[in-house]
Amino acid sequence: MITLYQPQPMFGLPSSSPFCLKLEAFLRWQSIKFVNKHALPFEGPYKKIPFVDYQGQRLGDSSLIIDQLLTDLNISYDKHLNLSVGHSFAKLMEEQMYWVMVYFRWMDQETWPILKKAFFGSVPKLIKPIIIHTARKQAKSALYGLGIGRLPVDSILSKAKIDLNALENQLKQSTFICGDIMTHYDLSIWAVLSQFMQSNFHIKLSDLTLDRPVLKDYIKRVNQQLAPYWQNSECTQIFNSKHETT
Repeated sequence: MITLYQPQPMFGLPSSSPFCLKLEAFLRWQSIKFVNKHALPFEGPYKKIPFVDYQGQRLGDSSLIIDQLLTDLNISYDKHLNLSVGHSFAKLMEEQMYWVMVYFRWMDQETWPILKKAFFGSVPKLIKPIIIHTARKQAKSALYGLGIGRLPVDSILSKAKIDLNALENQLKQSTFICGDIMTHYDLSIWAVLSQFMQSNFHIKLSDLTLDRPVLKDYIKRVNQQLAPYWQNSECTQIFNSKHETT
């Protein structure tokens, strides 16, 4: 039995972290038994979430955990699938688009108050200002180091639009990112897209998806694949057939 550590559901999603959402989706999709426990990033081996207790070890990093499970459980895919394309687009979403999302959650003066209340609302008042200041300072430093924090908003949105165009063009050619069968790479892409397409926390990045039927249909297809595995959980709204993406 695996113990999955992650924060509580937020913003209408099972997790406000795409990495937690991806890993939980993978466990459910592969019918891997697990128990869910709420935790904070500093409790994990790499000081980030999610992390798991698995076979007597505490493992961190969602991609490393999934790779370990793929190997241990001998999970493989049909040879006709283009896994290299899936890997490339998963990295595009997790290592570029994710940080665009972080920027517009943490740095945008319109959305920062919403995030601050959601993330730090339960922190004791005595230490809350220090915790909030430190966390936002760390986010700003990370964004600056990556380069995105040095750009004007228009440039950030322009680069994000190009990335979404590339993803959309690829998905015009196939049902899922690697071909006609869903893989764990789809879960990476879906988990990031969900943060601004299925979340009730609207950010500027959400506006870039308003007129993208290809991405909306893709989200729905992944939802349909995952819905049977998400029954009896504490957050099933996005898997409801009536749910509409942004």
